This record gives sequence, C-alpha cells and structure tokens, in this order.
Amino acid sequence: MSYDSTRAVREADLISARVRQACTWSGIVLLTVALPTLVWVCDLWPPTYPVWSAERVKEFFLQDTNIKRLGIAVCMAVWSLMVPWGIALASFTARAERGFRILAIVQIAGAAATMAIGELMFLIWGVNLFRPDKFSAESMQMFNDLAWFIFVMFWAPGTLWCFAVGLSVLLDRTTDPVFPRWVGYMNMWAGVCFFPAALGLFFKEGPFAYNGAITVWIPAGIFFLWYLVMTFLMLRAGRRDIVHCKIELNRVEGESVATPDAASAEARR
Repeated sequence: MSYDSTRAVREADLISARVRQACTWSGIVLLTVALPTLVWVCDLWPPTYPVWSAERVKEFFLQDTNIKRLGIAVCMAVWSLMVPWGIALASFTARAERGFRILAIVQIAGAAATMAIGELMFLIWGVNLFRPDKFSAESMQMFNDLAWFIFVMFWAPGTLWCFAVGLSVLLDRTTDPVFPRWVGYMNMWAGVCFFPAALGLFFKEGPFAYNGAITVWIPAGIFFLWYLVMTFLMLRAGRRDIVHCKIELNRVEGESVATPDAASAEARR
C-alpha cells in the first residue's frame, strides 16, 4: 500500500474514532438535560399516581401548561440522542463478531426502539398539554395512563438490548477486548432486573403500580446506573482508540520522512 493510501486510512480511522467519541458524549447530554427537565420543568418525575381521579389528572396538566410544554419539547429533542449513543456502543462490541454482526444489529434496534418509545411517551403528554382546557378529564386520564404504560412496558426492548451487549462482551475472544468480562455479566443482570416492570399492568396501588418501587423505581434506577457505567467505559475505550489512531498516523508520517532520507544515503554510496 502506498504512503498516500496508508495515510488516508489512518486519518479515516482517527476521524471515525472521534465521531464515535462525540456520539458517546451525546449520551451525557441526553442524561444531563432530560432528567432535570423531566423532574423540575415537566414535573413528571416522580410519576403521577394511578389512583388519581380524572379531575386530579386534568388539574395537573392545567398547571404551568406552557412550562410543561417547553419541557416536553426539550425532552423530545434530546431523547433522540439515544440512537447515536447506542450505535457508538454497538460499534465497540461489534469488533468481537465475525461475518454478519447480528448482536451489533440487535443493539442498534434496541437503541432505536428505546428512542421511539420515549418519543411516543413525550408526544402523548404533549397531546394532553395541547388543549388541556378542551379535553375531557377522562380522556386526559387515559392519555396519561397510556404514557406511563409506555414508559413501564418498554422493558422488553431494554432487556433485549442489554442481553445483546452482554453476549457480545462474553463472547469476545480477542486478545485485547474492549470491555472486561464483568461488563457482560452486568448487562445480563440489568436485563433480567427490567422484568418486574411488566407487573404495572395489573396494579393501581403499591410497589407494583406504575409509580411503585418494584415496577418503576428499581428498573429505572438500574437503567440509570447501567447507562452511566457503559458511558464511562465507552469514553475510556474511545480515548484509548483515539490515542492509538494518532500513534499509527504519526508512525506512518514518520516512515514517510525516513524513507527518502534512507534512499538518499543509499544513492550517495
């Protein structure tokens, strides 16, 4: 391979590593913007109570309507960053696969599904906030329940996503794996811990309701910790890749400088 071709390949590798690092950082933006907005602007976390009357739900959406609308718009904007973050994660684990990278594709599908489910949830709340004075209280209660059911019932794509990441890590037999094996077991454990969210369909009160500890708080907390741990590991792996790409690029450029000097010395002999 000629010098120009080798240099172009190394530069492309460096650009790809930097783009992947930017996608990883987009996950930090998602977390630092969406979570405070949901809590303090939309006032939708902690969750509303399933036992609230229809009139109480309507009263909630009639309070600070424009502020809540702004918060929903912000959350919808940043939640889309789940996709580039998920693709960055899949690109790390895809190195362990050969041929058709099935687990990486499953991960991307899981990230896309999580993004779409979140966007739909925010959209439904946005509908409630669009004409809160015109909709009947029963309709607003139904839409609010639907939004929370979507939030709670998204456990299956999340579990599939975690399982795909976990299997990718555990099946990695390369000499220099991107993630340690404990990361694979952590992902499998996290995926299993999302299962109790399905119980929110059967209860309106207690720890199994869609605002309960077992159905919502524990799965949401585990997802939050999983997201933080994976982001930290991705940033660390990304920095390592960037350094490696820079070293390789400098090596190619150094060889291009040394080669003409060696040829000149040989010619003088």
